[in-house]
Amino acid sequence: MAGEDIAQNLGDELQLLTVCHDGGQVSMHFQNLGSTAATLNWFYGDAEAARASGANVAGGGEQSFSFLSSGPKRIEGQFIYSLPAAVLTVNLHAFDGGTFCEVRGTVETASG
Repeated sequence: MAGEDIAQNLGDELQLLTVCHDGGQVSMHFQNLGSTAATLNWFYGDAEAARASGANVAGGGEQSFSFLSSGPKRIEGQFIYSLPAAVLTVNLHAFDGGTFCEVRGTVETASG
């Protein structure tokens, strides 16, 4: 629903925060809730292009992705979050419907 922020703990100190038309933002934020730095790599498509890249996410930091309807409007892709002891693969669909946001996906975890 527009005007909402929804946080979901994905495990291993990774949180996905979805901001839906709050303060002019429609975005997803991969948040590192731990103190250990992590790596986030991604491959996704939106209405503009396919995107592949990665970033280091410091402990307490985050990496953000916009899917505002006046811009990309949707994100379909895979995000791989790596820590020294775990790897989380997040397959994600995010859509801005103007008065609502839809975010769905799966998370697979490999430990070791």
